[in-house]
Amino acid sequence: MTFTNYSKNNSDELSELKGKRENLWRRYHRAKTEDKQTQILAEINDIQPKIKELYKYDKYCKEITKRAEGIQNNLNNFDKDIQKEKDNSRSYNLVLSFILSFYCPSVTF
Repeated sequence: MTFTNYSKNNSDELSELKGKRENLWRRYHRAKTEDKQTQILAEINDIQPKIKELYKYDKYCKEITKRAEGIQNNLNNFDKDIQKEKDNSRSYNLVLSFILSFYCPSVTF
C-alpha cells in the first residue's frame, strides 16, 4: 500500500467513525431510558480510542506530506542553482577563451 493510499484510507475511516459517533450522540440525546443511554454511551466510548488514534495518524500523514513537498521544492531549487552554475561556468569559459585567443592567438583550445 502506498503512502497516499494509506493516508486516504485513514482519512476515510476517520470520517466514517466521526459520523458514527455523531449519530450515536444524537441517539443518546433522544433515548427515552437511562439503560438505552448507558448502552449508547458504551458504544461511543468503544469507538473513541480508535478515533483518537486515527486523528494522530492523520496528523502524521499531513506533516509527512508537508515535509515531502518542502523537500521536493528544495531539490527543485537546488537543480535550478546547479543549472545556473553550469551556465555561468560555460559563459565564463567562453569569455575566457575569447580573451585568450585575442591576446594569445597561437594558443588553441
